[in-house]
Amino acid sequence: KSWPQWKRLLVAVDIRVDKTVASLRPSAIADYRSKLAEIRWPPPLSVGLIQEGAHSDLKAENPLVKLNGEMKQKFESSFVSLSALQALQCRRKARQAIEVSHKRLGNGNYKHNHEILWAIEEMMTLIGSRAAVHFLKWSENPDLIFGLAYQVAQQHVEIIDTVLQPMLDRVRLAGYCVREEWISAVSVMLMNHLRSHTLPELVEKLSDDVKGKEESSYWLHIVDLAISFDKKMHSLSSKSIGPLASKVELDFFDADDAGLESVIKCVTVFAERKEWLDLWSQLELVDAQRKLNRELQDERAWSHYTPSDVVSSAVQITSFAQEDFRHPQGAEATMLRMWTLINRCRSLPRDDWKLEFIRNVGSPFVKDFLGTLLQRCQEAEATTALSEEGAVVKVASCINASCYCEHKLLEWSEDVFFLDLRRLQISLADDQCNSKISGVKVLQSGES
Repeated sequence: KSWPQWKRLLVAVDIRVDKTVASLRPSAIADYRSKLAEIRWPPPLSVGLIQEGAHSDLKAENPLVKLNGEMKQKFESSFVSLSALQALQCRRKARQAIEVSHKRLGNGNYKHNHEILWAIEEMMTLIGSRAAVHFLKWSENPDLIFGLAYQVAQQHVEIIDTVLQPMLDRVRLAGYCVREEWISAVSVMLMNHLRSHTLPELVEKLSDDVKGKEESSYWLHIVDLAISFDKKMHSLSSKSIGPLASKVELDFFDADDAGLESVIKCVTVFAERKEWLDLWSQLELVDAQRKLNRELQDERAWSHYTPSDVVSSAVQITSFAQEDFRHPQGAEATMLRMWTLINRCRSLPRDDWKLEFIRNVGSPFVKDFLGTLLQRCQEAEATTALSEEGAVVKVASCINASCYCEHKLLEWSEDVFFLDLRRLQISLADDQCNSKISGVKVLQSGES
């Protein structure tokens, strides 16, 4: 502010440097692609073994293993040059956008804001072009799609880590872990297929009937596969802890599957578009309600009493053990089902996505169960006007169930997970309120 002429000079230099760096990228990528062609990349895909459910070690067929002599020097020079150019550009972008990034810190904890290494991306593009043919052929069998993607990651990650990471380390290019870049590139390849083919086709089928059992089950099955796939990739990435790990620190890893922020998660594709996130949460809600209603139809879910427990004397009732007045099993099953439903979104990398998911499923699920409790109470009152002991027990069971649910919700509210979401909710509400106030001030100033 004190020296505006220096700021203008810095901006002018930045523009010139950005143009120079942008012009260097196409030539660097073209040179790198030629080196990939010379070493005969990509390696073959063992598609037949995936279909048979078998496993094979194709590490010996990876072209990187055969690198030696002059060819290795040329490849390393091209790989390092392209990576260094990207690192320079990323550092410049980070410096130019540092103020913006500070303003966005309150919008969630989505920390993955780096680009995959262009060199790794080019390698995965060639593999992806071959895998896409099989992905399309297996459109009705997503297990094979995820199986092939994991095989690509698992079979070559050790070679990628062993061969390429030392190349970056020798030129002191810090901030990149080739192992994680490779795993993220595989996830992006899989996400691109889901984003371009699988999910749009499912959305079109579900647009007419959200409760269509076959399509809904297929969507939820793909979500299950994506969550399982992310956990496997987490496991692969965590093995990089050691002298070669450069992007993440040892204490960054924990047992929580949401703790790995440095690798792109495949489940992200279900939340990138708001309409897809809303559809996913709605399908999860309908599926959970269907399963719960099937459990609650059994009368044993509502009572702890045996026929010998039913007595009419108030004195005898007060002598019952305390466990005879616990909540019914149906209430515990309900909260367990709700907890499972909430956990479906825990692996999402952004808090605002988690908050939106829980908003969509939490309140409707609780209201549906409360409606069931109210219906049972009304049925008991309408049948006997609560003149019979069985009707009173039925109503008391519903009251115990509602008290248990309230207790569990209060207990959950003290969990760090929900406290973070509550903090985000308040922050978003404040931002919305401030924007409305700013809009009103603009209108008032315009009128004046």
